[in-house]
Amino acid sequence: MTILAPGLTDRVGHEHEYTSMVARAAIDRGAAVRVICPPSAEDLGLPGETLAVLPARRAPIRDRSLVSRVRARLLPFHERLDRWRLRRLFSRSDPALWLLHTAPYDEIARIAAAFSRSGKGRLAIILRYDHYDDPAAVEAVRRALAPASDPRIDLFADSETLRTLLAPLSPAEIRLAPIPAQAAPCVTPKLRVVGFFGAMRRQKGFQHLPALFAAALAIDPTLSFVVQAYQHPDDAPDPEIECALAALRATPRTTLLERPLSSKQFHDALAGCAALVTPYDAYIYRAGTSGIFTAGLVIGCAVVGTSTGWMREEAERGGLTRYFATDFADLDASARAVVEAAARGSRPFAPTKAEANWIAFNSADALAERLGL
Repeated sequence: MTILAPGLTDRVGHEHEYTSMVARAAIDRGAAVRVICPPSAEDLGLPGETLAVLPARRAPIRDRSLVSRVRARLLPFHERLDRWRLRRLFSRSDPALWLLHTAPYDEIARIAAAFSRSGKGRLAIILRYDHYDDPAAVEAVRRALAPASDPRIDLFADSETLRTLLAPLSPAEIRLAPIPAQAAPCVTPKLRVVGFFGAMRRQKGFQHLPALFAAALAIDPTLSFVVQAYQHPDDAPDPEIECALAALRATPRTTLLERPLSSKQFHDALAGCAALVTPYDAYIYRAGTSGIFTAGLVIGCAVVGTSTGWMREEAERGGLTRYFATDFADLDASARAVVEAAARGSRPFAPTKAEANWIAFNSADALAERLGL
């Protein structure tokens, strides 16, 4: 199997974790694995072979400076060069299962078109992004999925909501893909530690954490908190996020992890939590999935999340008893949900039959099987 990872340049974040888990599952099933990505300044530490031959993503053009205008004039040339590189990559490779799992639709369009023209084997594309009913974005999705009329291209979406949303735009069936997660349900009691993991972003509700934690501590002073707090490389500085970070530094019983975490560090920190908070923007996450939500629930953490959007719908579909839905605009109700979730998550986890089925489905091995390995 060959995994195409056009955004993978370091060990930070979900794309690296996803790639690593799927590669390991494929190897465990006897497949040879290579990961093709852009050049990186560090060893990515991925299973299998890593080839750094994809072009790096270009930063968006944000102003009208002379340098930006020159970049804009050169953009069509660079795009043609990228398409040529992809066609050459596919034409020179032996037949294989190719996997593209975390890419925006413009990259999907280029890669799918190049494979349809020059590739051998099969290309599996996992769709992860919403179009939010924006007409231009809808048309971009339609163009990206058009090459799937080639029967060698298989389309998947990692949420039922997204699959249904994108189906009218696709010339081929879109199947449901598991979300790979490492299941190790906790069978011993935990301390009442509440965690937040991921980048400091508005869409993930980082700005809500200081008030939420203070309100929860007022109800249960025995709670403690662990917060991963690092700036996503694509984000500009945000004064409100910086204020929230400063407030968290002064919040009692709070540990800040102000750096990206390795896979082992992340899973160790996650395993130490009784509950997680995911105060995400419910509109942005109306169909998009959350790796933190999945990673927490498969090991028995309780999760406090939105009362609408994909997380609430997935919890209902999967019969997930440790999901606590709340309206984060209601601070008192959200604080009570955090306290209740920490109490539930501190107890040993005995999954119901429905939860056990959901956990088994959302694994890297299940995804490898779904891909035909």
